[in-house]
Parts: sequence; C-alpha cells; structure tokens
Amino acid sequence: MLLSPYWSDLSKHRRKGWSTAVVIAFSLVLVYTGTSGRRATSTTLFLPRSIMSSSEGTSGASGAVVVYVTVPSQEVAEKIAALLVNPDHRLAACVNIVPGLTSIYWWNGEVQKDSELLLMIKTETRLVSNLTEVVKSNHPYDECEVISLPIVGGSASYIQWIHNSISG
Repeated sequence: MLLSPYWSDLSKHRRKGWSTAVVIAFSLVLVYTGTSGRRATSTTLFLPRSIMSSSEGTSGASGAVVVYVTVPSQEVAEKIAALLVNPDHRLAACVNIVPGLTSIYWWNGEVQKDSELLLMIKTETRLVSNLTEVVKSNHPYDECEVISLPIVGGSASYIQWIHNSISG
C-alpha cells in the first residue's frame, strides 16, 4: 500500500485527535488518466475523531469489520465474492470489487509490480477466520492478502444492516 506524503505528519494529526487507523484507511492513492495524460495523484483524507463518533453513527468497536483481499482478475473476484455472500454461508454482507489497482511489493527477494483488483468485504469480526479459510482455498496466490480493519464509526443503520444480512 502506498501512503501519501502526509504520512510523515502522523504525530501532528494524532495530537489533533485523529487515530492512526483513520490516517491509514484514508491515505489513498488515486490513479487516473486525465486529458493531459498525467497519472498517479495522491490524496489523503483525514477525519477528526468527532466525525467518526458523531451521534449519527456509532463509536467504538461495532463488531463489524472491512476485510481487504487483492485478486488478479475479475473472474477470481466474482468467484470469491459469490462464495462469501452465498445465503448458505453468509460470511459477508457485501463485497465491493474495485478494479484498477497497481500493487508494488516484495516477493522472493525482488520488487514486483502487478495489476490487481481489490475486494472490500463487509462482515463481522467473529467470521474473519472462516472467511480467511474460504478466500485462501479459492485464491490462486501462494500468499494472498487477507487483512481486516475494524469499523469504528459510520452509519449506525448501515452497520446494523451488515449484522442483519449475515444473521439472516
């Protein structure tokens, strides 16, 4: 994951009450091709803790998580997504498939660069272990990315929808 130049200012933003997780989660790299043919613009969005815990949303741990999984193709993305939201298993309420990622990483002692897609999976903390097993058994990579981040704020009704969708 590429972090913006603002990452070096983390301590300044933490003093303002912004959590490390918020800085990481919203430190996005936006890749676009404009009319001038330029590529790769970095944008960082910092949200104050007051927004994350407003009366409109929830504060603290909600029991819900977002799981990130990178995949090499649309076919693999749709296969894994369908398995996770399958009504017989209910391991996820929703899977977003985000195309157009470029991943640069270390593998076997060398820097690699690949085009990938990102799965953004909304589920519950208690299901991450089972979800990870399903992903790993249906993923073509030797070591696939499966990481979960807690949902610590947001729309209370959306977070409730995640729980309701998984419970049936």
